[in-house]
Amino acid sequence: MNTRKLKMFVTIYENLLLLREPLIEYLSANLPRVYRENWWNESIINTFKINKNDNARQKFEKDKIMSELINNDVKTLEYFDFSNLLDILIYNWKQINNDYSSQNIFYKLKNIRNDISHPIENRLSSGKFKIYVNYILEFSKLINQENIFTKKLGKYVIIDKVVPKNEITKDEKRRRILELVEKEIIEPALDCNNLDDETKESLTRTLIRFEIAETVDDMNAFFTGALSSTRGEQMFNILSDNNLKTFEKIRKEFNEIYES
Repeated sequence: MNTRKLKMFVTIYENLLLLREPLIEYLSANLPRVYRENWWNESIINTFKINKNDNARQKFEKDKIMSELINNDVKTLEYFDFSNLLDILIYNWKQINNDYSSQNIFYKLKNIRNDISHPIENRLSSGKFKIYVNYILEFSKLINQENIFTKKLGKYVIIDKVVPKNEITKDEKRRRILELVEKEIIEPALDCNNLDDETKESLTRTLIRFEIAETVDDMNAFFTGALSSTRGEQMFNILSDNNLKTFEKIRKEFNEIYES
């Protein structure tokens, strides 16, 4: 792995680690405020209780955490790693904040952590690096740490101003496609209590794939491929069973943007 690529991995990993303490502070301030004296049981213990939508892996992981919490009489958020803290935030977000659309960024950070935990060179391009930096900055705003992380990471995401033109630019097409997928598919799915976390993380990975696509043609190729893939069929069935929009349902709007 070359020095430049290694530095990108280190930068993302370092800042994910630096987010842990501010997240603990944020949860420590807000969970007792919302749940009062019984906040630990209602917000922490309940996060790791097995529910009917959990798959085998999720049941195993929750059972392991719950056993450790009970056997070791854990009563502090310092016990949890960053991924666990994100799980706690996801579970309790609707009680903390009514901006439900912000849930997207929590799942995105979970995906970043998985990528960075296994630093394979082809998993992190310069374009993907900038998108990941933006995710971290977006998350830092939600936990009121924007100033600190903007100072650290702002230099990586400077965007040159483009002179507006009458026609729709490729960047504008990309923005509209991302907005369509996020608003019509991702956000309603993340807000659905019947979908398990694995399905929600899979949908978030799809959104990330759209975001890191370098051209609208790449977006179109991925969109078309997703519709015909085995996983695409599985997601169609899951979303349809829960009365949620599928990618097939937004194909007309997608094509209108792509062909404009």
